[in-house]
Amino acid sequence: MNQKPKQNSWQEVVSLLHYNEKTESYKKLTVSIAEDGGVMLSLSEGKKGDKDSTVKVNFSLNRQELIYLAKELELLFMKGKGGKT
Repeated sequence: MNQKPKQNSWQEVVSLLHYNEKTESYKKLTVSIAEDGGVMLSLSEGKKGDKDSTVKVNFSLNRQELIYLAKELELLFMKGKGGKT
């Protein structure tokens, strides 16, 4: 039998959007989680209404990398270098 491998279903859990009204350009960061626990960071940027200008980068993290990233971010904020808006 020829069975296709099961594809993961991704659920977006975080979405951040920066939009410049003057240039109509945007930058978007999303974090998605797969059924198997995998994590995907997606970065995209482009101009409103111009699909050809869109650039997208997907970055998949394993558990070890995700824990490392979380700890580094936690340390950054504990040192008082983050969190200011």
